[in-house]
Amino acid sequence: MPALGGPDHAAHIANLQNLALKGKAKGDALANLVGHILANMPGVSGITSSRKDAFNSQEVDIVFEQEPHPDGFPKDDKIPRHVIVECKNLAEPASAMDVAWFYYKLKTRGLGFGILISSRGLTGSRGRGSAAQDVIKTALLDKVCIIAMNGTEIAQCTDTADFIVKVKVRISELVLDRTQFC
Repeated sequence: MPALGGPDHAAHIANLQNLALKGKAKGDALANLVGHILANMPGVSGITSSRKDAFNSQEVDIVFEQEPHPDGFPKDDKIPRHVIVECKNLAEPASAMDVAWFYYKLKTRGLGFGILISSRGLTGSRGRGSAAQDVIKTALLDKVCIIAMNGTEIAQCTDTADFIVKVKVRISELVLDRTQFC
């Protein structure tokens, strides 16, 4: 599996941890780290960042194309060819509104899978759910799988296998728990 060390990776981690960043630069720091991980992943191509739709009404943080690969994403019915990643680098956990907006983005594109990465995770906790977890559960009724991860999990990835394992674990949790806790 491709390692993620080196100066580029260290710069992305440092940028993510830079407390002086505000606004768009702060949001871009998380998306840039995720884009860096994906760019090093076998089987991933066509990475596009910060793209607005034709109506200028929705921005997609990251979209990528993936082909199953022995050292990349496995062949899995839940992971489609095109995947959208939403990055939320907020001071607080992502709310139900954040999750619902991402769910809407997936639905309006006819996609049944997406990854939501929030630097502070989601509101609520295991054993005490929240409206954010309820949106993920409701999305499942429409056959939409939303995988949620937090910024610490992403920053701890030392190679692309770490990211893939986290996605696979989240899919399993989604099937078992019908929601995500991060």
